[in-house]
Amino acid sequence: MVTPVDFQTPDNMLSSWVRELDVDLFVDALGNIPADLMNASYLMLKPFRLNLQKYVGLVDTLDNPKAVEDFLRMEKWIFDSPDQGRRSLPRLHQAVLP
Repeated sequence: MVTPVDFQTPDNMLSSWVRELDVDLFVDALGNIPADLMNASYLMLKPFRLNLQKYVGLVDTLDNPKAVEDFLRMEKWIFDSPDQGRRSLPRLHQAVLP
């Protein structure tokens, strides 16, 4: 399942960034879209919460091995992303940002 996203709202920061992106130049320069670049982009949407706050919250669970294990598994899952094929971004860009 996926969450529906309205890319036309003015407060959608990710679509604002992509709307100004020269997609053809981007994929010509990079080829496949690196997963690390996409992950960094998502982290920058909420930098405090996604880069700091969750690790501060981890300290509160250090006495619970199951909670720590779950946290580490989720972190591995989040960052274990494949690169995206060079044709996927232009297609997505055309589909959601007319």
